[in-house]
Amino acid sequence: MAEEKTSEVMESKEIPKSKTQKLWIIPTVLSIVLAATSGYFAWAYMKANTEKKDFNSKVDQLSSQVEKLKQELASKDSASGTNSADTQSDSSSASQKASLTDSQIENIVAAFNTMNTQPLESYMAQSVSVILAASEFQAAKTPAEAVASLSYLDSATAPWDFNLSPATLSTYVANQYYGQYFGEDTLVGRASSKQIVTLHLNSSAKIDRIFMAINENLITE
Repeated sequence: MAEEKTSEVMESKEIPKSKTQKLWIIPTVLSIVLAATSGYFAWAYMKANTEKKDFNSKVDQLSSQVEKLKQELASKDSASGTNSADTQSDSSSASQKASLTDSQIENIVAAFNTMNTQPLESYMAQSVSVILAASEFQAAKTPAEAVASLSYLDSATAPWDFNLSPATLSTYVANQYYGQYFGEDTLVGRASSKQIVTLHLNSSAKIDRIFMAINENLITE
């Protein structure tokens, strides 16, 4: 009887199989969850790393583009400054070229006072426009022909005045027909007998236009 009771007691203390299986399942599930979690974090880390590299690469590209644009802008500004300086230099040179020296002006005045105009041929441009007031005459002349046309003023009485007052010149400029021939870069002379001549200078300080009036009244009235 005692043996039977002992056996019953031992049987009563045995763990059910279902409970044993559950105890094994828990660690397995935990291992799977841990592995999945580790895998996720590893994936997330690698993704973050990749995105960071892509971001840094884009930043480097943008920085490179910005630097390139800065260099291009600096190059353009430099070229613009050079062109501006060249333009100013050309403008200054043109202004100087359009001016006659005192010696040249003296020679021109002397030529008209003596009406020995032949020396003026060297002052002429390759083509010279000659205009006569009140005659509708206007023609392109060679330097020699332009000098010969000055014989139109042979009847003038010396001396010639090539230093007329601003008030007198403004009266000529105001003329609706001939005012255009008294603009800038123009040497204006008036004989004692009131004949008028204007000599327009091109950018090389050469005479490219001659306007003549047999009497000042044609311009002032």
